[in-house]
Amino acid sequence: MNTASNFCTAAKAIGEIGPKASAAVPALMKAAQNDKWPSVRKAAVTALGEMRSAAKEAIPMLRESLKSPDDWMRLAARNALFRVDPERSQEAADIADKNQFEEKGILWQDLSQLSATLPARLPEVYDLVIYDKYAMATVPQSDSPTGRGKYTYKAGTVTGPEEATGDDCKKKIALAKVDFSVVPKLVQQAPTLLGLPSGKVSLVQLTPGVFCRSHGWLVYVENAGFVEFRLDGKVGKVQKM
Repeated sequence: MNTASNFCTAAKAIGEIGPKASAAVPALMKAAQNDKWPSVRKAAVTALGEMRSAAKEAIPMLRESLKSPDDWMRLAARNALFRVDPERSQEAADIADKNQFEEKGILWQDLSQLSATLPARLPEVYDLVIYDKYAMATVPQSDSPTGRGKYTYKAGTVTGPEEATGDDCKKKIALAKVDFSVVPKLVQQAPTLLGLPSGKVSLVQLTPGVFCRSHGWLVYVENAGFVEFRLDGKVGKVQKM
């Protein structure tokens, strides 16, 4: 078990003790503010919530966490404040909701902001999965047990890392070299190529594929299958369901 997992287990145990473990509040606050791993920060925030009024010194830090770009961190902070500062629970909920940013439109229809943001933060990826409102990138992460980490992109912000599962494929691709401008055209083509022109695209994936050959695009269409495109947008394999 790695350090992050150890801390999360310890934080859960402390939270179960509740207010009687109030001596741990400073350490939990430090972890909630400074730890690299979101899982650790969230576990610390959740444990602080279980301290209830014994964690009142953490209220300013918890309120600041309501502004986090990480959806799960905002939720953890809001839930913690409901317990620590119940008289201001509605205010906490309002702050969290105010800082919930959503992607405008469908992400894969305009990847200009993603392509301007992601390569600077994540130079190389193993794969990148683009959903309608967010994207998830699996990258090299030396301090993860598997050597991989997962980051989330949403509305111009990047959060992470979370631990990612291992994979035998070692092929990486530099995001700065990827032409994201071809994606909207691929999304338009895929349903027709699969014989379902009105089909709905579920996700777009930049991947070296099951056989780890070379990176390309996979466009998945609900109830139809997927189309494999090369990086330059040329059609490769059409796989119907």
